[in-house]
Formats: sequence, C-alpha cells, structure tokens
Amino acid sequence: MASESKQRIIKQKKLECPICKTDSFSSQTANLNSTIANFLGISKNNQSFIGYICDNCGHILPFIKK
Repeated sequence: MASESKQRIIKQKKLECPICKTDSFSSQTANLNSTIANFLGISKNNQSFIGYICDNCGHILPFIKK
C-alpha cells in the first residue's frame, strides 16, 4: 500500500520529478527482480527498494534500501 503524498527529502535534497517537475510523491516498498530471483532460486539475495511515485504524472523513482 502506498504512503501519503508529500514532499520528500533524499540526502538533504528535495525530490523533484524529472518528467513534470512536481515535488509531491507517495511511496511504496517493493522487491527488486523478485520474479526472476524466485525462478532462479536466489531470492535470499533479493533486495527491496522504495519507489517514489509522482502525484502528477505517475513516474516512479526507485531507490534501493541500504
């Protein structure tokens, strides 16, 4: 489920959509390559990421969790 829409700060910089320049995003956590990793039997190495979803155009900006 996506989080509430708001301005996001990543490493002291305001996140801005590269497509439409909007600065309001919701976020959702997802698994990176989960289908392929499960098929190959390497899901234990699977990483998750946070996808910031632009409220205006729907463009997704993925950031890998560290």
